[in-house]
Amino acid sequence: MEAETANANALARRTLGRSAPWVLALVFAALMTPVVLGETWIGGKVEEGQPAAITLRVSPLRSSELAPGSAILVARAQKVDALAAKIVNERNPGNTGPWLGALMALFVGVLLWSSYLRQDHRGRLLRVQMVSLGLVGLLLVSASAALLFSSFSILAVPTSTVAFLVGRRSHRSLAIASALLAALVIALFLRADAGVFTILAVQGLVPAIVLPRHASLLRTGVVSLGAAVASALAYLLVYYAAFGSVPDLAGVARSSWIAAALGAPLGACFAQPLRPLYSWLCGDVASPTLRRLARLSQPLLRQIADKSPGTWQHSLAMANLAEAAGKSIGADLLLLRVGAYYHDIGKSLEPKYFLENLQGGETSVHQKLTPSASRTAIFAHVTAGIAAARQAGLPERVIDFIRSHHGGGLLEYFWTKGNEGQLEGESIDTFCYPGNRPQCPETGIMCICDALEAATRSLKSPGTDEIENIVDHILFGKIRAGQLDNCGLTLVELLCIRDALCVVLVEAHAPARSARVGADAISTANARPQAAASLKRRSASFGALHSIRLDSLDRPNASWGTPSKSAERPAADIGLAATENMDEEGPALAAQAKAESSSESLIDPITPVAPDEELDSEVGPEVSEADPGAELEADAKKAPEKASQKASQPDRAAGSGARAESGL
Repeated sequence: MEAETANANALARRTLGRSAPWVLALVFAALMTPVVLGETWIGGKVEEGQPAAITLRVSPLRSSELAPGSAILVARAQKVDALAAKIVNERNPGNTGPWLGALMALFVGVLLWSSYLRQDHRGRLLRVQMVSLGLVGLLLVSASAALLFSSFSILAVPTSTVAFLVGRRSHRSLAIASALLAALVIALFLRADAGVFTILAVQGLVPAIVLPRHASLLRTGVVSLGAAVASALAYLLVYYAAFGSVPDLAGVARSSWIAAALGAPLGACFAQPLRPLYSWLCGDVASPTLRRLARLSQPLLRQIADKSPGTWQHSLAMANLAEAAGKSIGADLLLLRVGAYYHDIGKSLEPKYFLENLQGGETSVHQKLTPSASRTAIFAHVTAGIAAARQAGLPERVIDFIRSHHGGGLLEYFWTKGNEGQLEGESIDTFCYPGNRPQCPETGIMCICDALEAATRSLKSPGTDEIENIVDHILFGKIRAGQLDNCGLTLVELLCIRDALCVVLVEAHAPARSARVGADAISTANARPQAAASLKRRSASFGALHSIRLDSLDRPNASWGTPSKSAERPAADIGLAATENMDEEGPALAAQAKAESSSESLIDPITPVAPDEELDSEVGPEVSEADPGAELEADAKKAPEKASQKASQPDRAAGSGARAESGL
């Protein structure tokens, strides 16, 4: 069992631990400090009258002996005057002070950035943080080269490139944090000048906040122009705060004002060609690859359809459900469809272990297996599916659906059955799926839809209220168990998903409900002789509905505690096994479990509904299961009494009319 779990989690996309931000911050600060202080060790000590080895500059927003707004002291290869030599030598005293200051600033900035990104489902991935830090480092190296060996303005450095790239792939908060980090490392080139940092931060914050994830090229251009205007206004405000006046409009074409406005459009131009490379390095799957994997002629999909047709129908239904749910929150619909197609590929390797692949009259192999053997066989569809997907070269994002569509939930039916036989040497952890919790919104949607599709498939013509109860039961159970904690779905998004799933399922079951209503109307003429059988069938149907379990994920891990005998646990706490587990143990085992828990109502975890009361309100008065002929004979004896009562009704009606006319 431990080997299977290790195999399932092998080569999984690593997330950051508690010490990872410290390591990343230390490595980045050590590598980038020499880049930030390039003026110190490349230019060396500046002497008056000698040609400058690099471009010597000051902040255009700090008062000095130069004219307001001036940034360049001496251009590269020009002779250094006395004023430039004095300013540069005072800034670089030749001790370790500037080095320690730059090192600490970079370390603290990256540490805060990395720790903040750990709170997001995308930013917590080690690969994403390393690629994003590499992007910031590349920007710093390129800007440093341009600033040291040319007259390029520091206000025109396109820090918005980071915001455009991160914002188009991840959440808005990650783009904001990355834009602030990029502005900080560029401002450190001029000893963390506050004015330069403010303007560069505005340049990156505008696209980080305004630009949506799936923005078109035209909208990206419009946002970049808006960021240019915002940066120019920020320069105006900072300039006024520094010098108490506004820039001279006569020389605006050669001023830093224009440089501040050019940074955002340059960032958009650089980000567009870099976007595919950045997404690929972060582990995303390109749309052409997803479209190729979605073709039904793919060998793996043909294998699922040929060897396990029931599983293939389940995958198709899940794809439709997941697409409807994903559309309501703006998720990647193509990735959802591909993930639904491949998530149960492991079932095609041993299809007879799963109920949906059994032919009519065929018995489940789990009737002859021990709970431990059944557990191993069922868990293999996750571990073997991951191995088969990697062997076929599927992208890691698609393999995530295989690994996390059950989460780390308990295989409750076989754990309960094993407890009845007093398993020795087995703990509850050995009956938990060898996967992990969903790590992105798409896998979170798949985890919900997998349990929901299996639950609604077992129902016969459910009503709207019944479907909504099932959706609420499964969704709230996943939340309560913590299975959706790491996928990044907000409460608002979960409510949108809930509404979308209810609409799809209600429409899908509408024909079945219409057929049921028509059948009930036809059978009304012979209702008395068939009332007992009808009531029994309805009771069985509602019993199956009320005994539905999620997939054992409706109970938080903390409540599992020490294994106990099932006889000591109430039926409502044990219930049926996971809905997918019902598909995996065979009809006989499911019937046995339903008989043990049919007296409990598990539709709504907050306010249970009594099945008997619901049946009374729908079916009518209780009908005895005695001989229908005896009931008809008793009705015949009462017929004369009923006839005399009906005959007296007109007399009573006439009397009532006479009293009304007389005013009584």
